[in-house]
Amino acid sequence: MLSRCPFLTPSTSLSFFSHSFKWDSRVKKTGRICGNAVMPSKVWRYERSNGRVFNREEGKRYGFDVGLEDRVILQSLASKDRRLDQKKMMQLSQIYQSRLSDLIEMDETLAQYKLAFWGVKVNQSFSEITVSWIARGEGDEEIKSILEVERHSIRRQLAQVLSSTVPEIKFKADRTQLRLDEMEDLFKKADYGMDYRALSSTGRVMGKVKEKKKKEEKVKEKPEWKKILDEKKSTESVI
Repeated sequence: MLSRCPFLTPSTSLSFFSHSFKWDSRVKKTGRICGNAVMPSKVWRYERSNGRVFNREEGKRYGFDVGLEDRVILQSLASKDRRLDQKKMMQLSQIYQSRLSDLIEMDETLAQYKLAFWGVKVNQSFSEITVSWIARGEGDEEIKSILEVERHSIRRQLAQVLSSTVPEIKFKADRTQLRLDEMEDLFKKADYGMDYRALSSTGRVMGKVKEKKKKEEKVKEKPEWKKILDEKKSTESVI
């Protein structure tokens, strides 16, 4: 602004403003002299105020930090255009399954439950890993709650072992084996009997089950010489 004024030069600008404007350091209401120095007792207030201004300006410029968790950030940052082929998904699933089994066996909390995994599957967008464990019927709720707590620690350890970014891990109870066992128990306990086999269409096709006849015990006849010997012994005993 000073350079644009035609009647001012760098040599005369300072003297012009010093004579034209009178700077008054006194407060108009009280008449006390004030300065720009910060008192030592008010330094903390000054630093806090400057910090708030700095954070507000930086937030307006670069965005505010709202404290989202890392799992939410990873899910939002997952590229929607990225798609893994079936071969890559199978390879990653096998790698994660082998590493997960080793980590859980070494964990003191999870090792006592003796978990068995049905399979590990990586989704096509590489944003989630689904780990299926075999449900047993007893203590499944306790195992489910422990896995929900420990899954963040397992993910962190898995990332350290593989030295790479690991997607979100979700544990899912697989009840296929449990249902098969229940069906087998029902079939063992079921007793259809002969009437069912005779009246049903399956029974008419297959026919009735033939009962096994008990073998009749055959009485062996004594030979002639044995009969004669027995008769002689009987007559001698009478005499």
